[in-house]
Amino acid sequence: MDRHYFRRDHGALFLICLCALLLTAGTALAQTGRDQEAGSMEKAWQFRHLGVVVKDLEKAVRYYRSLGIAKFASESVIDSSRIADFQTYGKTPVPSVRDRLMNAQIGPITYEFIQPTGDTPNRRFLDSHGEGISHVCFAVDNVQQEVAKLVARGATVVMTGMGGRFAYVDTGKVGNVLIELVGTTAPPKGK
Repeated sequence: MDRHYFRRDHGALFLICLCALLLTAGTALAQTGRDQEAGSMEKAWQFRHLGVVVKDLEKAVRYYRSLGIAKFASESVIDSSRIADFQTYGKTPVPSVRDRLMNAQIGPITYEFIQPTGDTPNRRFLDSHGEGISHVCFAVDNVQQEVAKLVARGATVVMTGMGGRFAYVDTGKVGNVLIELVGTTAPPKGK
């Protein structure tokens, strides 16, 4: 069996089912030892969207519009030269990166379609895996605090910016899907 079979054909379905479960029923973790702490982290995380990396944003939008299942927001651009302290892999990207984004609401789930440029986690995902779900985004009260917990457990931060208002964390040891954390509130003064 081709080792990429699961990732390409069933990985997206698994993530969609997982997100639907989180949206409708939540999950219950065993309340012992480390699972109890993980349960408190998980309860503080609010699902926001699935990040879907594409080669051609217009083509992806045309396709989903043709299916008649998505409501689209306006296109936006993430320009690293305009974001305070934007870093990928611990460095300021040179040249700057400009990723094109468009959100689509499909039932209860938001897809964030991303056409990446420059050296970002999304570009690396596209280059190594092709189009597909690159990350799952959650909103949290304190991005820096949640990232610190993940890093203490062995995860790696691969992209940050806006004074700690967002971070991408590599959990790629299993599943090849990043976690994006975004803040629900402004970061503390002086950060």
